[in-house]
Amino acid sequence: MKAFHWFLVAMSFGLASNGLAQCGALPPKEALLVDESARLVTEYNLNKTLSVNVYILAAAFNVYDIGTGVIEDEWEDLNELFEPIGLSFQICGWHFVPNYNWNVVDREPNTETGMNTEDAILSQFYIPKTINVYYVGDIINPEIAGYAYFPGGPDVIVVRKGAGSGVLAHEMGHFFGLYHTFETSYGLELANGSNCSSTGDLVCDTPADNNGSFNLDECEYTDMATDANGQPYTPYLSNIMAYYGGCGCKFTVGQYNRMAWMYLNQRNYLF
Repeated sequence: MKAFHWFLVAMSFGLASNGLAQCGALPPKEALLVDESARLVTEYNLNKTLSVNVYILAAAFNVYDIGTGVIEDEWEDLNELFEPIGLSFQICGWHFVPNYNWNVVDREPNTETGMNTEDAILSQFYIPKTINVYYVGDIINPEIAGYAYFPGGPDVIVVRKGAGSGVLAHEMGHFFGLYHTFETSYGLELANGSNCSSTGDLVCDTPADNNGSFNLDECEYTDMATDANGQPYTPYLSNIMAYYGGCGCKFTVGQYNRMAWMYLNQRNYLF
């Protein structure tokens, strides 16, 4: 697998009301709870290829500043990453969006139209029942590398050009219902895992994570943290849904199970 390259920017950890996963936003907990009986199997084989429509926003008049080859390489990485559950992605459409005013996606609504940049783009460039992925120059309000919608939201992922395979994989994780490993909206996960099914990211084989309150040196810990019981712990630096920069490269079996279950039960209309 090609090495994942991360493009680090400031991230926002606020909540949103529309199921938007802007690297921190969450829908209601009930909307994404997984039937635990589905976890009796530790591996799925979906044997499914999903259609992707890629939209590249112009940087200036008739100027497109990212090549299709770069994007294809990112999706090759993603397909390899999702092989354990038999899920793959095929780019079925390339769309070059000429309106360079949309190259910066502003999440704040326009005072005159009441629409934000995404609203304007989707009104003209969106194909239902496919995964619609938009490559843009920047995302502001908040400034983030990418965002996606949880199951129940539109089939949309937005990423910054050049953000790399890691950001795409991270947002696809959100798209199929994964939280950050350091999620705290449902309570703090204990290091012993006793409350792992109801707190943190709701996935029991991802250990407690305090979101980078560790000193790191080239993906190695130089200190440790303690949980609410005073028990020391260390999270997986290699997890794609964590925020440890270039250290992230994999999902756990529990995360794979969750994504497969979400596809089968909440995004099975995708073709």
